[in-house]
Amino acid sequence: MTGAALPAFLSPTATASNGLSKSIAATLAALAIATPASAPSSTPTSLTALPPSHHFTIRKPTSRSRLPTAFNLSLPKRFRRQQKTPEQLQAERHRRRLLNEAWGVLRERFVDEGSINWTRLQFRLESRKLDTDQDLQTSLQWLFSHAHDPFTRYLSADQLDSVKNDIDGEMCGVGIVFYAENQGWRRTRRVVIKNVVRKSPAADAGLLIGDEITAIDMVDVRRMTFDEATQRLLGKEGKKVLISFSRDAPNGNENGVELNVLLTRRRFSVPTVTSEILEAPGVGAIGYLQVREFTANTASQTRKAVREMTERQAKVFVLDMRGNPGGLVDKAVEVAKEFLDRDRIVVRFVGRHGAKTMERSGWRFFWRRHGHVTKEPMIVIVDSETASASELVAAALRDNCRAVVVGNSTFGKGSVQAIVQLSDGAGAAVTVARYRTPRDKSIEMGRGLRPDLVKRNLSEDGAGVVHELFGRAGAKRMRWVVGRLDKCVAPGCVQGKKGRMGDARAGAKARGEGGEAGAVSKTGGKR
Repeated sequence: MTGAALPAFLSPTATASNGLSKSIAATLAALAIATPASAPSSTPTSLTALPPSHHFTIRKPTSRSRLPTAFNLSLPKRFRRQQKTPEQLQAERHRRRLLNEAWGVLRERFVDEGSINWTRLQFRLESRKLDTDQDLQTSLQWLFSHAHDPFTRYLSADQLDSVKNDIDGEMCGVGIVFYAENQGWRRTRRVVIKNVVRKSPAADAGLLIGDEITAIDMVDVRRMTFDEATQRLLGKEGKKVLISFSRDAPNGNENGVELNVLLTRRRFSVPTVTSEILEAPGVGAIGYLQVREFTANTASQTRKAVREMTERQAKVFVLDMRGNPGGLVDKAVEVAKEFLDRDRIVVRFVGRHGAKTMERSGWRFFWRRHGHVTKEPMIVIVDSETASASELVAAALRDNCRAVVVGNSTFGKGSVQAIVQLSDGAGAAVTVARYRTPRDKSIEMGRGLRPDLVKRNLSEDGAGVVHELFGRAGAKRMRWVVGRLDKCVAPGCVQGKKGRMGDARAGAKARGEGGEAGAVSKTGGKR
C-alpha cells in the first residue's frame, strides 16, 4: 500500500461505526505516515489530508563513528592516564595520612586559631597531589605557611635533630658558631667565626674568632645558604670534614693566609654560661655573667656561677645576653627566679581562647631550701639579637626592680613554640602561647624591650664591657644604678621600708587594695 491513497471510508477523518473499524483506520493511518510526503495522490483523501504534525519522514539512525584505538597511543605520554600500581596507591595513602596528621597538630595547638579558615584550608589540602615525597614536603611547608606566623614552620628530620641537640645542650660537629655578612638574595657572601666552643675539635685545631671560612669539603661557602653551611659542619660522630679558612695578618698591612684543617666530628656538651670576676675603680669586684642560650643545663650553670662570684665578694652583677636567641622557656623562668624574691610575677602567658596564666617565683622546693642566689644590684645587657626567652628574663628582672637594662632595643619575639614530632621522624614548631611582661605589656615583633640606658657598639669581651660601662667614674655609675632600682616600684610591691625587694602583700595592704590586679594597674605605666 506504499504510495496508495486511503479509501474514504478508512480515512482518519472518517467516522467509524464500531471499534474494529477504528482500529483498522488507526493502523492504516500509521502505515500511511511512512509514505514520503512527496508521493503523488490520485484522490482528494491523500496524505495532504493528514494533520500537519504527521508530515515528516522517518530516517534510519546512523551510528557515531568511534575514534581509532591507535589515536590514544599516538598522544604524548603526559596526556595519557596512567594506571597506578598498588604500591603507588599505598604510598600515596601513607603520605595523605602524614599530611592529615600535620593538619591535626596545627588545628589543635596553634594559638591564633581564629585567624585561619580551617574548612577552606582542609578543602584545599585534600586537593593537593601527593604522588612523590617531594610533593609531601611541599604540601607540608604550604600548610604551615598558611598560619601566617613566622615562627610556625615545618621541620625536616635533620632540622628536628639539630633543634633537639640545641635543647639538650649537646652538639655533634666541630664546635664552630658562625654568622654571615653581606648576604645576597638567600645566599651567604662571607662566613665568619663568631665563637669557638671550648674543648671542641675546632678549639683543639686552633681556630679563632674572626677567622673567615672559605670552603667546607672543597665546596665554596659563598654560594651556600646558611642552612647548607650548617648541615655540612654538623654530621655523624667520627666523620671527618675539611675546612678552609683565611686569617688576617696581625699588623693588618699584609694579606691574610689561607689555611686548611681536617677535623673529626664528635659529640660534646656546649657550655651556655661563662663567668669571671672583674674590677672597676670605685666599685670593686664585678661579677660578669654571659648567657648564650637557654638549654637544659643553663639554670644549674647560672646558679653555680653566681654563687661562686658571690663568695668572691662581687658587689654588682652584669648579665650579658647579647646575641641570645632564646631557648627553653621553663629554663629561662628558672634563671629569672634565681634573682627574684619570693612571690614575684615572672611572666604572664596568653594561650588559646585567650586563657591567661602566670608564673610566680618562690613556690618551688629549691627556693624554700636555698633562696635566691644574690640580692646585689644587676645590669642586663641586650642588643637587637636578644630574642624570645632572653627577652623574658630581661623583662622579669627589670619589672621587678632587680636590674637596669643597657644596650639596644631587643628583637621582639613574645611567643612560645612547641616542638612536635610527626610519625615519619620529621616535626613542626607551632606557636602555642604568647607571653607578656610582669607589667602586662606585650613584646611585639620589631618592637622589643627598650633599654633604660642606650649603649651602642659595646665591646665583645667582658673586660671591655665593664670598662665601657663604668670606666673611671665607676662610683657615679654605681650610684645611678642603685638609685634607679630604689625608686622603682615593682608590680605588687611598695616602696618603703622593704625597699626594692619589699613584700607584695604588705604593699597591697598599705595601699588598701584587695589584690594583685590593683597593684599591677597602678604600676603598669609606660617606662
